[in-house]
Amino acid sequence: MLVRWPITALITGVLLMAGCGTDATSPRSIRQVTELGGLRLELDVERAAIPVGDSSTLTMRLRNLTAEPVRLTFGSSCQIMPYIENAAGAVQYPGGGAWGCAAVITSLDVPAGGTVTRTLLVRGVAQSDGVRGSSLPPGRYRAYAVLEGMSDLFQLRSPTIGFEVR
Repeated sequence: MLVRWPITALITGVLLMAGCGTDATSPRSIRQVTELGGLRLELDVERAAIPVGDSSTLTMRLRNLTAEPVRLTFGSSCQIMPYIENAAGAVQYPGGGAWGCAAVITSLDVPAGGTVTRTLLVRGVAQSDGVRGSSLPPGRYRAYAVLEGMSDLFQLRSPTIGFEVR
């Protein structure tokens, strides 16, 4: 007998498995995908060159490509999260390289055929001394978005977009 699982149950089950935790010392291979179960994670940058003293917007979109609404349940306050790396691959945003998420259950509803959008304002600054948040000194950067709280086997991640501050 073939049992069909609704997409919501499948995705919720995967997200709940992620809340079980892993041994951080054990090696693992994480497969990064941009699309999973009818959901696609995208990232756009308003301007690829940001002059010092100016800003640009990163727009993260989680698209539901199906005809059914989807409710995602997370084991933390983190959901669609942006990351910015410098040319050497070191994470510049968020500071410290990782998000600090509250251990609470949250949910995110994505309507049928709809989109959930989050934005991040990136500012170009002259120097890095005391720079906080998404203010970046001159240089080349790569940005991507991650749907946090997924499985330890795969990660829903947007394509990487390059930009520079000059």
